[in-house]
Amino acid sequence: MVKNLNMSSLIHDSSRSLTARILIRLKEGLEVFDAPCTSFALHQLLHSISKLPRLEFLSMRCKDAPVANHPDVSWPPSLKSLEVSGSFTSRTLDHFRLLPRTLTSLTIDDTSQIDYGALEALLKVIGHGLETLHLGSYPIGFQDVTLSDWLRPLPKLKSLYVSLLGSQIGGSLNIFDGGKRLYDSHNSHPLKQLELDGFDLEVVESVFDLVADGYLGCLRQVIFIRTSCTTRRLTRHDLQSVHELDDLLRALAREDGTGASMEEDHAGAKVVQIY
Repeated sequence: MVKNLNMSSLIHDSSRSLTARILIRLKEGLEVFDAPCTSFALHQLLHSISKLPRLEFLSMRCKDAPVANHPDVSWPPSLKSLEVSGSFTSRTLDHFRLLPRTLTSLTIDDTSQIDYGALEALLKVIGHGLETLHLGSYPIGFQDVTLSDWLRPLPKLKSLYVSLLGSQIGGSLNIFDGGKRLYDSHNSHPLKQLELDGFDLEVVESVFDLVADGYLGCLRQVIFIRTSCTTRRLTRHDLQSVHELDDLLRALAREDGTGASMEEDHAGAKVVQIY
């Protein structure tokens, strides 16, 4: 009985018949499915995938997929992890509102065409059970969002990946401002891992304050990814702030008996790990 099917190397153009025939034969046992890249509407792909009762992991890549309103669209009832990439807009997210309550992990690789307001509305519907959230690019209007706004609909989130690269385009970066003022420091958010694509000294200092204040009191791992887009060298002040945050995380880890780490990935080549 096939449990894992990877069709990601295939490209379907205007027809889903091949996928549909294969999935009908495997529907009773399939648990992991990497769907082929498609150029047809998302609801057409979901029509076949929704009939997989045991599917827990789904990866989809849609290219120039048109969006249509289909109230009967549904998702696999046991889905736990969803990864989507391709040409997605704010309207596409309407389909995601029907994701099952079993979902604990969501990855959207390209959110550059998605308005944060639409993303926030989606998270208010499905975010209550999410433990892992990965956004591969900078949503429209994200620079005006505070951390408290971001985490409010995600009460169980433990791992968050956020791109900071959009702040280089323009606008102030506010995501880590104000969180500790809007939350009771004695009621920590359960976030344990924070991964940031890009490096910003103010973000490092803000994370330090939020951890020290107690709002991010459960945080034990912070990863900064300095991509090739980041040309400036880290200053002595940068490094000092990073080491101060690392010292704080390790001190908290010693108190609760867990591990803590600070990681820096430089241009995908050099990785510095401190445990």
